[in-house]
Amino acid sequence: MRVAFLVAGPGRSGGMGVIHGCARHLDAAVYTPEEAAESAPVDVAVATWWTTADALWDVPARRRVVLLQGHDARHYREDEPADRLGAAGVLDLPVDFVAVSPHLARVVAAAAPGAPVRVVAPGIDKAVFRAAPAREGGGPLRVLVEGQPSVWFKGVREGVAAVRAMRAPASVTVVAPEPAGTEDLGADRVCVGLAPAAMAALYAEHDVLLKLSRSEGLGLPVLEAFHTGRPCVVTHGVPQCIASIGPSATPSTRESLSSTSCSA
Repeated sequence: MRVAFLVAGPGRSGGMGVIHGCARHLDAAVYTPEEAAESAPVDVAVATWWTTADALWDVPARRRVVLLQGHDARHYREDEPADRLGAAGVLDLPVDFVAVSPHLARVVAAAAPGAPVRVVAPGIDKAVFRAAPAREGGGPLRVLVEGQPSVWFKGVREGVAAVRAMRAPASVTVVAPEPAGTEDLGADRVCVGLAPAAMAALYAEHDVLLKLSRSEGLGLPVLEAFHTGRPCVVTHGVPQCIASIGPSATPSTRESLSSTSCSA
């Protein structure tokens, strides 16, 4: 089976990692929308972001699919109505949908009743993300905040502020896929663009993961930290993880986040 993935551009986000992992597994081609018209005929063309969906019809394909890794429309604020509307409109397309979580599949079912949707969750490499012993050496609580600071709903700055408001001594590390927005966060340490093995080592160096995203399709870092044996404090924006992993908090209340982090 010949498969082509349409991507908006290069990047090191978790979503791009999933796309390239799928492409390697399927021996698939990867194109930008500008390259789609020059692509060879394929059995399945897959749009991976709302801006790539139009190009599905530029690819000579027998079947067209939209891969959903999150709520695309939520990337935009209320003062960006055109982009929000365009991103939401993808759910009206006559295509099949592949969602990375049951939560996103329910979103498709609610927005487009009857639309074909399958759940295909990316796996966790258990050879890389495996249980690590508790950190030795004592000292202040080490909190790891994960997220892209330049994406408004990831709650990275709120996470750093919550750690700084804690009564107990604590250090805070921020890890992000890309450098954008990592300046002047007020963190003790900032890590960018880490490979999976380096991420696993970073989880093991810390006592708790703080993930304050207001919206997630899957929340892969939470699952990675969980497999590494680290507790996680998440918001209700990480719906599939709350029940099985740890406490949740409201991102708009810094005091609740600080007290939850202290008890994690």
